Amino acid sequence: MFMQLNALAYPFRVGDLYFETLSDTTVEVVSGNGFNRYDGETLTIPSEITYSEKKYHVTGIKAYTFMNCSNLSSVIIPCSVTKIGEGTFSGCSKLTSVTLEDGDKTLVFDGTSNAFEDCPIETLYLGRNIGYSSSDDSPFTGKDKLKSITIGPLVTRIANGVFYDCNVLTEITIPNNVQSVGKLAFAGCPNLTKLTIENGDATLSFGYITNCSSFGSPIKELYLGRNLSFPDSPFTTSVDSLTIGPSVTEIPAGTFKPYTKLSSIRIEEGEGVLKIKDSFERTFVKSLYLGRTTTTTAFANTGIENVTVGNKVAEIGNTFFSECRYLKELIIEDGDEPLKFSDTENYQTFQRARIETLYLGRNLSYDYNYSWYANSPFKNHTNLSMLTIGSHVTEIGRQLFYGCTGLTTISIPENVTNIGQGAFDGCIGLTSATILAKISEIPGEMFWKCKNLESIAIPDGVEGIGYKAFCDCTGLASVTIPNSVNHVDLKAFEDCI
Repeated sequence: MFMQLNALAYPFRVGDLYFETLSDTTVEVVSGNGFNRYDGETLTIPSEITYSEKKYHVTGIKAYTFMNCSNLSSVIIPCSVTKIGEGTFSGCSKLTSVTLEDGDKTLVFDGTSNAFEDCPIETLYLGRNIGYSSSDDSPFTGKDKLKSITIGPLVTRIANGVFYDCNVLTEITIPNNVQSVGKLAFAGCPNLTKLTIENGDATLSFGYITNCSSFGSPIKELYLGRNLSFPDSPFTTSVDSLTIGPSVTEIPAGTFKPYTKLSSIRIEEGEGVLKIKDSFERTFVKSLYLGRTTTTTAFANTGIENVTVGNKVAEIGNTFFSECRYLKELIIEDGDEPLKFSDTENYQTFQRARIETLYLGRNLSYDYNYSWYANSPFKNHTNLSMLTIGSHVTEIGRQLFYGCTGLTTISIPENVTNIGQGAFDGCIGLTSATILAKISEIPGEMFWKCKNLESIAIPDGVEGIGYKAFCDCTGLASVTIPNSVNHVDLKAFEDCI
């Protein structure tokens, strides 16, 4: 017993490493009184050792233990280690790879931030939470070679300033187990342009100090996979491409600062309504893919130029794209369920938008005012010049393209089986119309006031021509009427010369 106690009073060796006891069951790695520096290239700290037939848990690495180990290139630190002393790996001039293994206990770096001073670390696996006295004391601050960081499944928080001023870091992925990101965590990383916040149900919270957000870096490509909470936006105005994942239920006001570039936004399919609270006001969004239903005025008064509406979107609210004066292209993807334009003044949905090209991939649902006027979302869109009707469309609603004077040619495919009254009423620029639709009647006022329509061939199977269907089509020179037509309503061709 005397010999064992005497041995444990001083550093003892197990394998290539030296240890000192901290308690009856724990030890820390030490330098061996400076006489036996570690000279290997790779280092794996054991989580447990056996000495004199007794087991010990390795819980610490003493200050300066591996200082100036010039051959050391990689180190693996187990989850049993909960404390690393000051300057532990300082001066290891070839140390490029550090692995902090997965664990649920915080790893504390003692003293100042020099645990890895002068170490050219390139890759880091962060498997657990780390702690230190202040945001200035992160052992990874200013690592100008650090280009790859992997955050493990047991990390729940990213500490204040932990990767501050890592100037070659280009991208980072925050997994859904992380609950918070500290202030200045990734600030001062001038090449950090890609950020992925993985899909998850729990809210991710961000710290903040005046004028310095968690990502005070020029993030350009952002995947947002869950809800955020913050005192002020964690992002700068550099975000150019944004994808919003299916787990996100709300984009709070102020998420994106005024004048953020945001040239491309993709909202992926998801359950429920995505609440957007003036999040894109005064941003420079250009392109939008809308994969699910969102709140009413989400993109009103933006510089958006093209929009694609996915087939899972059930409804678009009143004034949704109002005052989007640069909106020129709209694609409504093919789908079997109607797209509803809500409220009673649907013509305001695209108010003052200048849509030129429209792909209509499914039926639309919108309200009617009194017994005649329809609140079509495309009513009086005089810039609309190119219309394509997809193979899933079976109905063209009442007055859907009323007053679209920029249309010059249309083709109605055979999958259309119902056309509402006045569908193309007032389209005075229309010169050519091809009707392949399987309809029983040309509806009333369908082409009323289409003064430049030159010829029309009514398809076989049509049995009637409705009231004022071609009224005031003064340029109509040729009409082909099949034998199937058995009635022509009053004023169907009135004022046609």
